[in-house]
Amino acid sequence: MTEIYTTSKGERKRIADLPYPYLCSALAKLEREQPDRTDEIEAMRKEVAERDAAHAAEGTNPRVALGGNMPPADPTPVQPPTAATFVALKTNLDDLHDEFANWADGEPIDSQAKADTLGDLIGQIIAGRKATEEARKLEAAPWDAGKKEVQDRYNPVIKRADTDADLGKSIIGKWEAAQRAKAAAEAEAARVAAAAATLAAAEAHRAAREAGDLAQLDAAEAAVTEARQSTKAAEKVEESRPVTKLGNRTVQMRTHYDVAMGDFYEALQYATANYADELEAFMLDLARKEVAAGKRQLPGITITPSQRAA
Repeated sequence: MTEIYTTSKGERKRIADLPYPYLCSALAKLEREQPDRTDEIEAMRKEVAERDAAHAAEGTNPRVALGGNMPPADPTPVQPPTAATFVALKTNLDDLHDEFANWADGEPIDSQAKADTLGDLIGQIIAGRKATEEARKLEAAPWDAGKKEVQDRYNPVIKRADTDADLGKSIIGKWEAAQRAKAAAEAEAARVAAAAATLAAAEAHRAAREAGDLAQLDAAEAAVTEARQSTKAAEKVEESRPVTKLGNRTVQMRTHYDVAMGDFYEALQYATANYADELEAFMLDLARKEVAAGKRQLPGITITPSQRAA
């Protein structure tokens, strides 16, 4: 008779070393799915019978007793936790996970005894998870405290520097805006003057051609050329405003756009037409919050009750 059980993952384990609930669930799975593995089944049945007899003599029931999967006697982590603490807690949850894999195989539970055994296993997983989380918090505590001390020292200094820089940018921004407005006004005046000069030069050129006066025509063409240069100069006036630098960086004025709701229903129509998926996700999120708050009927929303283990 064999002493080895081969798991669904191909791992070879001594049957005598298997935790009791794991042994029972693995045996049930073999009997149900691979009854041809008779040597393993017989060996596992024999091991179950021997353990049942031993527990009966002790007056205990291994099927419902906590610790059937042989986790640490006290799952509470050592104070403070060590590397060995993590290994022990991980090993416990690894064993529980392997044991649970035999239950989570798609087959429904068909007896109260199995429900009780699985319930006990779930309780052990929850307890192991809680102990592991506590260990994580304890191990991370010195790092968290050190991080907080560093943040508390640096944050006020950084925040003050941000405030100073933002206020300074605002002051310079006002200066830049004034210079931009001044340059724009000067540019507009230059464009008006250039347009008038261009019009006058064109008129003088036309009059000279009609009069047939060569000297007057030459003067008119010179005036046209000068008017064109005035137009180009006017286009550059706005670009000649002073530029301020922040250290080695030039201050740049940017246009910002503030958004506010105008016609809500018009905006809703636009969102429905262009962002239907995002709008649906948003509305479902709101509906879930309403249901969590106690609502059971919402217009346009289907609410279906279901039973789940708490």
